[in-house]
Amino acid sequence: MPMPEVLKRVGRYDLLEVIGRGGAAVVYLALQRDLQRHVALKELAPFHLADSSFAERFVDESRLAGAMSHANVVTVHEYFEDGSVPYIAMEYLPHGSLRQYIGRLTTAQIAGVLEGVLAGLAHGEAHGIVHRDLKPENLLVAVDGRVKIADFGVARAYSRAATRAVVTVAGTTIGTPAYMSPEQALGTDLTTATDLYSLGVVAWEMLTGQVPFEETDTPVAVLYRHVHEEIPSVRTVAPDVDEGIARWLEKMLAKRPEDRYQSADTAWMDLEDVVLELLGPRWRREARLPVDAAGPRAGRTLTPAPFAAKAPEPQGNPPGPYTPPPGETPAAIPQTVSGLVAGAASGPAAEAVRPTVAPQKRRPRTNTTMFRLARRHREVDEEEPATQPDTTRRRVAVLAILAAMAAAAVAGVLVGAPGSARLAHHGPSAAQRRAAAAAAAAAAQKARATASANLKLAGIVQSLATSRTRAVTALLNAPTPQRQATDATAGARAYAAAAARARRLTGATPLAAPLAETLTRTAGAYRNWAGAARTGRARNWKSAEKHVRTDERRLQAEVVTLPQVPAGTR
Repeated sequence: MPMPEVLKRVGRYDLLEVIGRGGAAVVYLALQRDLQRHVALKELAPFHLADSSFAERFVDESRLAGAMSHANVVTVHEYFEDGSVPYIAMEYLPHGSLRQYIGRLTTAQIAGVLEGVLAGLAHGEAHGIVHRDLKPENLLVAVDGRVKIADFGVARAYSRAATRAVVTVAGTTIGTPAYMSPEQALGTDLTTATDLYSLGVVAWEMLTGQVPFEETDTPVAVLYRHVHEEIPSVRTVAPDVDEGIARWLEKMLAKRPEDRYQSADTAWMDLEDVVLELLGPRWRREARLPVDAAGPRAGRTLTPAPFAAKAPEPQGNPPGPYTPPPGETPAAIPQTVSGLVAGAASGPAAEAVRPTVAPQKRRPRTNTTMFRLARRHREVDEEEPATQPDTTRRRVAVLAILAAMAAAAVAGVLVGAPGSARLAHHGPSAAQRRAAAAAAAAAAQKARATASANLKLAGIVQSLATSRTRAVTALLNAPTPQRQATDATAGARAYAAAAARARRLTGATPLAAPLAETLTRTAGAYRNWAGAARTGRARNWKSAEKHVRTDERRLQAEVVTLPQVPAGTR
């Protein structure tokens, strides 16, 4: 096998190829000759060498990232200079970034990504660091199918983020507009909630296949909308998303930082409740990201991401603690920093805190507590969780109640029939009891058939959601009107096919006919959208798009009446 060509030699590294390029640096795949290992070597772009602010930020990245050691954070090996050019040697992850997976992840895989990122952010919180540029390109995929946070090139310690400008000398806010929080766009103080907003946008994109405000053309307009407009509910774009996940996402994307979760740890605790309710306690078996064509190996469970209760001792020479300048009191330090200082107090109580895989804070009881106990430390005085009936038992109970009601109705009819006076004295005859039992059995059978048909309707809608999301994503990114018309037509066909499938269940459930009608009407709206694209008139396009959104909102109101499809049956 021929040896790869060496572009240039820097210190003990052979630079083999360019694997990434950004506004401030170039990333190479390099071979470290003494250890014979591949690394990702980041080089400050030559045209930024004379800019002291970029050079300073580059050094900060190495110190901040080098001080962190976590399973969900890319490892930094060393920082060095060669010919006055600074370099950072980092762990090399050959499977690339999360970007390639957007739009094709399962709910379990999305939950695994979010758990890993939140664990990495919690580790950053323990070091007083805010990342400021979370996006799929900065979430790299490891060989075991988990994600790692990379590129702390715009990260700052909280103390610095609160006391120095977060705007470059050119006057542009640091970060990526599509994922930027309102306070970051305005250049105000940054906290943990800043990164949680960006992660919320990433989650929104994983669930829908597109970012919010994607139709907006310019970065400035995107920033304006992040500051002034509410991000629409994820269910308006992807109706199959669970309501619990949608509510969690709304809190992550709140405009005011104080309305969001105040820590990554708390955000994961709430999301974990939803995931356990939705997927069950073994959801991690399907949570690994596929790192090759065959996907993750069967039986390989994603390792729970570690949430540390206490920050480890920093290695190397990280930035020192924040010291207020003369005349400034400690009260001016943001509340998040005060909490970190208080949590770092020394003494026996602090030394007794050990890293765990879950937060130490007690949470209110839910019917998912029994699942969490399998991986969290139990408290000595913790009560045994009350066992909750599962979904199947609840459905059986409902069917039994319906059957009993039907039997009671039949018995009432018999009592009111001619000869009821005799029945009042002697009770129903054997034939009448058999008739009542048969009627009850028929009612129960009909209830089971209706429940089964409703589940089929829910499956039809969930299958439609995937096709619809792909069509809309392609439509909004189509380069030509003809391609827009083609993608809109694909959406119309998906709705029409779903309507035909729903119509076949009309005799089995009363929900089928109105759902089929709404699906048919929405298919027509998509065909009108395709026609508007062919005309090339913006007014026609906007009108058709408005009708599509209206019909899909009406559809959403009907979808919420359908039962959820059990995990693993799609």
